[in-house]
Amino acid sequence: MSSKSVKRVKWEVTIFQIILIGVLFLPVARRLTGSGAMIDTLSLVRRYAGLGHKAESFFYVMAAIGSPVMTIICIWRVSRRNNFSAAAWLGALTSFDHACFYSAAKTALFSSIALTGVHILIVLLAVIGMLIGVHGYLLIGPVPSHKKKQ
Repeated sequence: MSSKSVKRVKWEVTIFQIILIGVLFLPVARRLTGSGAMIDTLSLVRRYAGLGHKAESFFYVMAAIGSPVMTIICIWRVSRRNNFSAAAWLGALTSFDHACFYSAAKTALFSSIALTGVHILIVLLAVIGMLIGVHGYLLIGPVPSHKKKQ
């Protein structure tokens, strides 16, 4: 395990988290009525909240943006072994959050929107970010034990 490879994995996790926040602005759905305009994730969240799911929408936005931000903070500020485990756990939470939201939005808005498939890319990116965190965790290796000499 070299310090350079651990630092490289930290940068990979950071870049994936920034990309994960950026893809929220890509069009994930199109309207079935009217002009057929494309809708990004945040507009989809507003439509979903308009159906009476304000708490769920708020939680999704906070988790979709907060988890990658917390991952970046943890990867650079927490101790060596724990930073990658936090990245893996937060990556799992993020992928689960995205998958649940897009499934619920697709079901609730079935008559007015059609998902374009970008939501699958978003979930896949979250899973890849989690796997990079797992890779970093395994790269660190086991924590040395301090046994008492007898």
